[in-house]
Amino acid sequence: MEVKIYENATLNKIIYYLFLIAIFLIPYDALPVLPSLYKPISLFPLVAIFIILIPKIFMIDLHGKKNLFYFYGFYIISVVEGVLIASSKHSMSLFFDFFVTLSIALVLITTLYILLTESNFENKIEWFAKKIAIAYYFPVIVALLDFLSVYRVLPGGISETIHSIFGGQQHARVNGVTFEASWLSMHLFFSSFSYFYLIKNNISRIRNLVFLIIEVIIFCLLFSMQGYMIAIIFGAFLWLRWILKDITFKKLIIPISSLSIIIIGLAVIKNIKTDIYFIARLQNLSLDYLLHSDASGYIRILNPTMGLLMGVHHPLGIGGGNYAIYYEEYVMKYFPWDIDFFGGNNEIVDYINNTSAGAKCLYAQLIAENGIFSILYFIFLYKCICIKKNEYFGIWTIATCLLMLQFETVFYIPYIFMIIISLSINEEKINETNSEFEINNQQSNEGGTI
Repeated sequence: MEVKIYENATLNKIIYYLFLIAIFLIPYDALPVLPSLYKPISLFPLVAIFIILIPKIFMIDLHGKKNLFYFYGFYIISVVEGVLIASSKHSMSLFFDFFVTLSIALVLITTLYILLTESNFENKIEWFAKKIAIAYYFPVIVALLDFLSVYRVLPGGISETIHSIFGGQQHARVNGVTFEASWLSMHLFFSSFSYFYLIKNNISRIRNLVFLIIEVIIFCLLFSMQGYMIAIIFGAFLWLRWILKDITFKKLIIPISSLSIIIIGLAVIKNIKTDIYFIARLQNLSLDYLLHSDASGYIRILNPTMGLLMGVHHPLGIGGGNYAIYYEEYVMKYFPWDIDFFGGNNEIVDYINNTSAGAKCLYAQLIAENGIFSILYFIFLYKCICIKKNEYFGIWTIATCLLMLQFETVFYIPYIFMIIISLSINEEKINETNSEFEINNQQSNEGGTI
């Protein structure tokens, strides 16, 4: 990668190294550096790049780069609508949180877009995959130590030390360098694509294969409902994509066999007598249990559902940050049973009392709070993920977008990175096509004058 934004070579190098630092810090999002729950430390070098780029932001040639304006349009409408609704509902503090979050996304998207479109790459995808793989070497090792310590292969004090250093909050589960097991599952899912890409292209194959195997083992044994849900949805996406190309009976055997194995496995687990948390949770695995007796299942399934209901009932949106205000009304009206179980001591009650509820799904939250105006964001997202130049990277981008089905922060760093890299690749393809068209057109005109 060669940064060529400024004529000053030193300034370009500073931007380049800040960008590298931002990539290498992606896995660390629980260190006490921000007042929010999500604390991505890589935000700081990216903001530093944005400050350096300020003199250039309004001087960049935006011809052929119109896709970014879908997000800018969404940002402006969301902020204006949010101010109007918040002032009438006296919810300015919630709107302010929404405004800050969306503004951070705006800064990151603008920064990465300019940086990636104004720099030279020999192979942008390979460069990024290598850097992501390197960024996760240490976190994967830490997660492995945490995993072995939680399962008592290593002393329990190792796990406690890791959690205290990196901000992990689930002391009986594997957190790695992040906040909790579910967040770790997202990182493992995201980074596994970089290892697979490098293995597929014979780049440090043995080393990356070892790290990929470690990630897969830890992911499977995290017993993270969030991780499993994303993996199942992604698997279904791949299967549908594959079977729709050419429907055959053989292709139907794979999901049927997989489902049969899962059912048999759960049947075996149900007969095991133990009080181990993970096995006990699997023994009670059913939709009825998840919705009526498991606070985590309730939140991950019904919070997004309530977001969609809010969008249907309020086509223009309820206003940025106001999901939390409507949360109690929708819980009590449509899904009230959770208020009483666990003696009233659960996350749902906390959400109602502290007005801190979120949809647990970025897309459901946008539909609830922005209504039909969220279509601008979804057009922007479509422009980002519709990749034809590199099929594998397109799948990696879609997989990262699926993470947001169970995460509501719009500036989730891996997500922002992937969609903007994808957008820059798409626009390179568009520019190449336009250049070829102009050359052919010019040659045709020249031929006609001879």
